Amino acid sequence: MYKTVCSVVLREIHGAFLLVDITAKVENDTCVIYELDPLGALFWRNLEKGCDLYELVEAVKSTYENIPDDTDIEKDIVEFLGALMQKEFLTYEKPL
Repeated sequence: MYKTVCSVVLREIHGAFLLVDITAKVENDTCVIYELDPLGALFWRNLEKGCDLYELVEAVKSTYENIPDDTDIEKDIVEFLGALMQKEFLTYEKPL
């Protein structure tokens, strides 16, 4: 199960979805902020509750209609999860 770390929060400001690392070292009044598109925000909200890859795939399928047949949703999600893991924004616990 993937789960977000508590030190990174999602904020929506004027329609923009921003991930803010609230523990990042702040120099000259700057901090680390990443912008997500609406799909990334959907993933993040599910990850805040804790979920697995299958649940993320199902969230996409239930939210978006008319997904082209050649779209590899799982591959795209795995890449997104990998980027978040690399930044240490997620934890992963193997199911028992």
